Amino acid sequence: MKIALFGASSQIAKGLLREFLFEGIHQLYLFTRDVNTFQDWLNTNNFHDRNLSVDSLERFDTSVEFDLIINFIGIGDPAKALDMGSKIFDITFKHDHQVLDYLAINSQTKYIFISSGVVYGNIFSNPATQTSDSVISINALKHTDWYSMAKIYAEARHRALDHLSIVDIRVFNYISSDIDIDSRFLISDALRAISECKVMQTNKHNITRDYIGPQDLHQLIQKLANQDFLNISVDCFTKDPADKFSILEIMKAEFDLQYEVIDANSGLDAHGLRDNYFSENYLASSFGYNPEFTSLENIITASKDLLL
Repeated sequence: MKIALFGASSQIAKGLLREFLFEGIHQLYLFTRDVNTFQDWLNTNNFHDRNLSVDSLERFDTSVEFDLIINFIGIGDPAKALDMGSKIFDITFKHDHQVLDYLAINSQTKYIFISSGVVYGNIFSNPATQTSDSVISINALKHTDWYSMAKIYAEARHRALDHLSIVDIRVFNYISSDIDIDSRFLISDALRAISECKVMQTNKHNITRDYIGPQDLHQLIQKLANQDFLNISVDCFTKDPADKFSILEIMKAEFDLQYEVIDANSGLDAHGLRDNYFSENYLASSFGYNPEFTSLENIITASKDLLL
């Protein structure tokens, strides 16, 4: 297939790029904001492939007939999401519309938009399900709602274009060896503490997360792209989510993480409080998706690649 990756320098895109290159059967077109920096990363990782090209997002046009376009553009790091604020509306809209304008001419191309579990809004006292509503306090919008609203608007626009094959994949939590350990996530905080031989501080409040890795996300994308036509949203899930203290304990056992529980609040809530930020919406299973790994397995694999 001819596959275009929008936002190819993102953590999620890098992991999937490795999976696509391992297959060795696709012609890959990589679009990113900073071509030179991304090209350096490709060179460092010895990704010199004749079926791979790199260009800027601004140079994306209709000259190539792609089989599949995957749009990874978004803000994953909570600290960056807070700094970006309401600008996330413009960024999401701009690059989504680049693809939609392309589809207006090349309507047979399939489009996968990497969405987020935050589209559900403020519901995560319990995990999402197939019957969950999205809950946004429309009369009391907060800065933590901007990212959610940007993704909700994009998904609604995609459902309205029901003559096009567009799938929104909602990623809740993702882990790979490409994680930026300077970002502000539970796992990156733990990895940073390990690498710097420091004690990680966390509050006593337990939370549950579901960390998909590149192999299962690649499998999911393959299953969806192989369908003749789809215009739907699906949620990511692994074989089993994990709670915070199970994660910290296994990282203590495997990598000698030192952590202490404190009374004060810790961490960033860039998208609001989410005690059970994962999904029990298993619609993707109906298209043949069957996750191979658990959250803890994905975390250990990525951590070993980074630390050992």
